[in-house]
Amino acid sequence: MENRTCTVHPTAYTKVMLHLVKNPHTPVSGYLLGRIEGSTAHIVDVVPLFHSHVLAPLLEVATAMVDSQVVEGQAICGYYFANERLDDRGLPIVAERIASTVEAKQPGAVLLQVLNDKLADPSEHALQVCND
Repeated sequence: MENRTCTVHPTAYTKVMLHLVKNPHTPVSGYLLGRIEGSTAHIVDVVPLFHSHVLAPLLEVATAMVDSQVVEGQAICGYYFANERLDDRGLPIVAERIASTVEAKQPGAVLLQVLNDKLADPSEHALQVCND
């Protein structure tokens, strides 16, 4: 993935945070919805998907359902994830592969990681674009 930036609407950010709060003891992930302009993804909504490890059949069904319900002018334009442990900043291979699949359908898609260790400080946001 090339160097990308991302803007996140407050509603989308809140949904990600609520997904984390509801499932603090498990990894969480979901799709990012919005549009891409140049190298910037504009995230306006999210669809929380999993609060456990991702299973391929469930991901296929979830993707089809999300694709069928996306509002005109928006698309699945990325994937977010948060690792299970507070100090874990690793990039799970599953998240990388899902992001690659999204990128194949929507060039310019982003992969966002929630940095769990930054959640304690409300003055900082906890999202990081994975550009590797």
